[in-house]
Amino acid sequence: MTLKKLSAILLVLLLTLGLFSCGDDTSDIPVLEVTDKTSSELAYVTDDTIKAGFPADEWTGFDYTLPLTVMYTQTMNTQGGAVNINIQNLTAFPKKLDEAALESFRGSIEQNIGFAEISVFELRRLNDENVIYIELVTVINDELIDQAIKNGLFTEAEIDALGGREVLKQTPPTNQIALYAVVDNRLCMYTGTYYEDSQKQAVLDVINVMVQTTEVFE
Repeated sequence: MTLKKLSAILLVLLLTLGLFSCGDDTSDIPVLEVTDKTSSELAYVTDDTIKAGFPADEWTGFDYTLPLTVMYTQTMNTQGGAVNINIQNLTAFPKKLDEAALESFRGSIEQNIGFAEISVFELRRLNDENVIYIELVTVINDELIDQAIKNGLFTEAEIDALGGREVLKQTPPTNQIALYAVVDNRLCMYTGTYYEDSQKQAVLDVINVMVQTTEVFE
């Protein structure tokens, strides 16, 4: 495992999920414009729980990674961080996401990710379905590393082999977009990581395409 890939995995949101109530009022929810999924040839990334499409000309997928990952190809071998999107099939969720879900989620996230500064946390509409949309800035610190180890993403030995915690903590603050969507009664999470403002729209567009093309396997 490379330092760049380990850093990308560290930046996945580590959450404890609960069950939320549901509702139908969508009149005041901002709408995310649907990205045209036919504008590029799609490749697919998959594991035993989830499959999703992404533009094959600019992104590279890694099957059966934890979490399942695609990376913006031109950033994979640069000195800066690799722009990436992680997707996960989290849990059964036979409900709609609504304001009650949003507030329950907000409490869980704010309690568990003190290493992140959240700037946007709201319901949005995508393809006539509610999603939870979050923008945040993440800082790698000991709290985040400890939580990632506790969740089994990697071991202390793997960190030591790459130079130790201090090397990881030198990673610059990282921008993220997290989106939660219900696909076929499964709650799915899409987490995009980028380092420059110019990369944000590309990440959001690919998350959009991935949501549209997601297949889930229970």
